[in-house]
Amino acid sequence: MTGRPRSARAPQNIEAVRVSVLWSPRRSVRKQTARFSVSRESVLRILNFCINFHPYKLQIVQQMKENDRQLRLFCQQFMTNINEDNEFLDKLWMSDEDHFNFRGYVNKQNYRYWADSNPKEVHERHLHVRKVTVWCAVSSHVVIGP
Repeated sequence: MTGRPRSARAPQNIEAVRVSVLWSPRRSVRKQTARFSVSRESVLRILNFCINFHPYKLQIVQQMKENDRQLRLFCQQFMTNINEDNEFLDKLWMSDEDHFNFRGYVNKQNYRYWADSNPKEVHERHLHVRKVTVWCAVSSHVVIGP
């Protein structure tokens, strides 16, 4: 082997990082690095190349109740109406709303789950919290709101 020895990726460091990530897979690389005397880049190299772990993003979904799944049949009826009536979209009004939470929000860009395979982790959150709602309606002729 030529060049400088790779002391950061020594077997004891690799094992220490592996055990630490298995113990706390949601801990950020920055916080993992603070536990060891190696650089952030070295911890990333150990995670990616030595133990083959990758960061997976947390998926945020609305909490569903059992009867909510039946309401999805609306989409099938909607597609049937479009196919049967050529002027259906010209007569259609679509509206939507968005809720802005006063307690803050989950920034999923900051959540990573380090693992050797995608755990497909899901975070459910409650639907009813203090919020402000913005509403808008759209047709082929005009926009109303917000």
